[in-house]
Amino acid sequence: MEVLEDDLRAALLAWPGLAALVQRSGVGHVYFDEVPADVQAPFVVCAKTSERVERGLGGEVHLQNARFEVQCVGGTGAAARSVALALREQVVLALEAVGQPPDEFSAGFDDAAALTVEVVTVEWWA
Repeated sequence: MEVLEDDLRAALLAWPGLAALVQRSGVGHVYFDEVPADVQAPFVVCAKTSERVERGLGGEVHLQNARFEVQCVGGTGAAARSVALALREQVVLALEAVGQPPDEFSAGFDDAAALTVEVVTVEWWA
């Protein structure tokens, strides 16, 4: 995993409201790109949709950010919304300090898996 993914995962699991919903048996169910087949909802799965690195003339990295779609998955619509609301609350608090709150929210239903999903788009900086 890369630095941005590690930072985002650590931040998600550090937020008590979200961790209480997705942490079971000492395991934080926050994943990137794929979810193990035996994982039960609720959980969070993140996918990086874009990344930007700004470098100085000497090649050193000055700024790195990425946009993630964070899918909050629950066995019911209410469960997915609970995870998404906890995530939104914490992300807004964390990112308001740098003037970049999450700006996209959507919801959907996965018929094949019978899971309700709320999606929060997050721009994350390192």
